[in-house]
Amino acid sequence: MKKAKSGHKKPVIILTLISAFFVASVVLLYVVLKLEIERLTKEKIYLEETLEAKNNETVMLQVEVQKLETEERIIQLAESRLEMEKLSEPNIVIEVEKDQLDEVVKEINSKYE
Repeated sequence: MKKAKSGHKKPVIILTLISAFFVASVVLLYVVLKLEIERLTKEKIYLEETLEAKNNETVMLQVEVQKLETEERIIQLAESRLEMEKLSEPNIVIEVEKDQLDEVVKEINSKYE
């Protein structure tokens, strides 16, 4: 009779060990996944902050480019460094006789009719 009782205890011990192993595996998996989620969350926050900083830097550089492209600044640099002068009126004068102008107008009109 003792053998029957010890045989009956063996499956209970095995089931208990399997259950304990399963619970320990689930707990370990939970801890590993929780740590990975925390690491990924920290990395995401760091990358978002880095992206925001780069976006701010881009905006600041665009503002600087706009300042450097202003007409007033370019004229000032041309006058001071290159010793150029800004003309109030263009110096180019084109003279055409009225007859020549009429001929060109007639030719253009005939091509587009």
